[in-house]
Amino acid sequence: MFVSVVAVTFSLAACATGGVDRRQRLALPGQMAHSLIPIVVGYIFAHYLTYLVERGQETMVRLGDPLGRDWNLFGLSHAEVSYILSSHPSVLATVKVSCVVAGHIAAVIAAHDSALRLLPYGHQLTGQLAMMLTMVGYTFTGLYLLFGG
Repeated sequence: MFVSVVAVTFSLAACATGGVDRRQRLALPGQMAHSLIPIVVGYIFAHYLTYLVERGQETMVRLGDPLGRDWNLFGLSHAEVSYILSSHPSVLATVKVSCVVAGHIAAVIAAHDSALRLLPYGHQLTGQLAMMLTMVGYTFTGLYLLFGG
């Protein structure tokens, strides 16, 4: 459902520009879709960072003895998992918010660069404004969802 909302709002924002013909206007969402990638990467880090860091440590320890035969392939048999992120929730929250915000800033930069390249000189501001407002909306929505809304 949410993917559909993003697809529709992104397409509308990408098409909200003047100075281009109908064919180019319909091609703009596809030509600017790459600007959503940093948002996805930011969300992946924000949502799975704890899992990656803490479960990743556990996985490495268990890989040293994959069959439970007291092997010590990596010299980690006595290592303990450090739950550093889980034990510092304020640091974890700061890192997660930073990942989301950094992803959105990178997405706005990518969309801006695409607008400069794809849109005619006199009509760049309109297309950039619509895309910027859409990206800001994504940022607020993402932070709302991140904080358990």
